[in-house]
Amino acid sequence: MSAFSVFKENPRPYLDIEVLKEKFHELRQHCQDDNMAKDINAAYQTLSDSRLRLVELLKHEGEDISSTADQVPDSLADLFMRVAGVFRSVDSVLEETREVSELERALKAEELVESMDALQELSVQLGQIRAILKKDLKVLDKLWIEGKKDFKLIKDLMLRESFLSKWEKQMEEKIFLVGQLL
Repeated sequence: MSAFSVFKENPRPYLDIEVLKEKFHELRQHCQDDNMAKDINAAYQTLSDSRLRLVELLKHEGEDISSTADQVPDSLADLFMRVAGVFRSVDSVLEETREVSELERALKAEELVESMDALQELSVQLGQIRAILKKDLKVLDKLWIEGKKDFKLIKDLMLRESFLSKWEKQMEEKIFLVGQLL
């Protein structure tokens, strides 16, 4: 059973998360079976995450997604290089300050602050990309509803979403680690 069918939703790229959340709570209230509860939880996790929802949609439509797994979309190539540079720089500072005395760490405080600033600046940029992805998702959804199923665009959006999610998680971890040393 697909995640879409658990929630009685037509397969499509965009779903209103608030509506989905209401359906989730309603389904869980009327659920008396542990296996059904697991299915509802798994379906909710899939549909509430735009990348997982797009994967589910492509599978539902019989599209092969294996060939696109690690390709950086052209639209993110420059950002990929920026993210890699910032992460490399932050990792270097973290490594240099990890097992040092408090005095040595104090001497590295400026570098730690610069690392945090770079991460926060990058976080803003990723937030802007996130907003663009949400708009793109809504456009694709509108086209989908009109019967214009463009799997190439959906796969591209899925990849962009995948890289963005990965970078956001890595950034949260790095912000936490730098914050602990400040």
